[in-house]
Amino acid sequence: MNYFAGGIAYGRWALDNGWPLMQIAPGMAVSLTPENKRTILRLLETGRWNNESEIMRYGLHLVNQEVQRAQLEQLAPIPKGALAEAYRRQTADERADEKRMARRSLRHRPRREDLDAA
Repeated sequence: MNYFAGGIAYGRWALDNGWPLMQIAPGMAVSLTPENKRTILRLLETGRWNNESEIMRYGLHLVNQEVQRAQLEQLAPIPKGALAEAYRRQTADERADEKRMARRSLRHRPRREDLDAA
């Protein structure tokens, strides 16, 4: 069966080059460059995916994995000695600012009875 959606038919698959957006889901569309469209067609020809939507979903899955890995790396423990090294690199003005902020935060410490009432 040949598919044709007003663009170019490629055997079983067709991408509409006349439309700037590819419909992904009801109310959602993405803009694809001609190179993106050619890439999708090449991927379809491998037989691993049945349609354009499967390729797009797989791509989103890979992006989601990458984002999750990056978030986990940001949550990784600070290497031993890194904090001490950061404090050693502080300038005199930075140390003075930190002490000033620490003193001010102590002034606004909530009272125990205020915490118990909450």
